Amino acid sequence: MESQTTTTRIALKWGLIAGIISIILSVATQLLGVKNSENISIGFFLFLIAFAFTCLIQVLAMNDYKSQNNGFMSYSEGLGIGLLSGTIWGVVSGGFNIIYVKYIDNSEMVKQANLMRQKMEEQGATDEQMELNEKIISYATDPSLTFIFTVIIGFIGGLIVSLVISAILKKEKSIFE
Repeated sequence: MESQTTTTRIALKWGLIAGIISIILSVATQLLGVKNSENISIGFFLFLIAFAFTCLIQVLAMNDYKSQNNGFMSYSEGLGIGLLSGTIWGVVSGGFNIIYVKYIDNSEMVKQANLMRQKMEEQGATDEQMELNEKIISYATDPSLTFIFTVIIGFIGGLIVSLVISAILKKEKSIFE
């Protein structure tokens, strides 16, 4: 008996692949110090690379599904693949981030917290504002909250990209077949 290809299997496969590649790229940018750069053009370039990577993964996932289903994929199947693979990608990346920040290197979070404190001091914040800011910083640098945001961003990113890509790649079965 042949196993049935499902959108869930394809999304899981490509979500895990994307998550692992994302982890490798994240570690590489940390080691190279690129993430710490305040250069807006580098940040925008990294955003474009991430967006192109997201589109590529979605195209590969949907083409993988189509190749295993005689070249057919409905719009809703493509959308499901995109949503689920984006969410899985977010879970894998967010999970790695928790492990990395809690057990390997939290210096990036400390740098961000110090930068936020410095900007508040430069703006002449009062003691009450600084106290409130400390609470906000503790929430903003909490790896668990970062995990939740990463999963949400993966879901929303998967949705937005798959809305377009699944519309382009869809190929419905004829009702006469």
